[in-house]
Amino acid sequence: MIKKDNILIRTIKEKDLDTLIKWETPEIRGRYQEFHFRSRIEMEKKYNEDGYISDEMQVLIIELKDFGPTGLLFINFKQEGVVNLGLVITEVEKRGAGIGQKVLKIILKHLFSNYPLARIEADTDVENKAAQQVLKSAGFSQEGRLRNYRYHHGKFNDSYLYSITKEDYCKTGEA
Repeated sequence: MIKKDNILIRTIKEKDLDTLIKWETPEIRGRYQEFHFRSRIEMEKKYNEDGYISDEMQVLIIELKDFGPTGLLFINFKQEGVVNLGLVITEVEKRGAGIGQKVLKIILKHLFSNYPLARIEADTDVENKAAQQVLKSAGFSQEGRLRNYRYHHGKFNDSYLYSITKEDYCKTGEA
């Protein structure tokens, strides 16, 4: 569990499965998020296997103190020293409120302080200007365009790859 101010980043609990089912829709995931419907049975099986926490991937709940579950954070340990992040604010009324930026800063500090990482990556749809702004404000640099990289809403879309190295992060003053 990671806590700062009114934001809590925590593991998924069994009681969260109903919320996860509610969030597994294209409408909730939003215009730019990949969507793969999972049944309640599939989600319970995954929860019972590893609680959505493994050596390769962690799926965490973003919770606001006075609101409750607000989004999901995906941490993919891609290879030695490299993590790929995914972040979605699932509660529509909380989008655009700066939560994503705060969560990103919290998780960058946690990851760079607790893991031997050289870099953290994130990718976003080329049209997702809000996500691009959040990444840039946290110190990420755009590295390139990934053609036909993400499949959502019935077609493949290009994405931009962003990264922040440990050296870059230390220069931000957040370390």
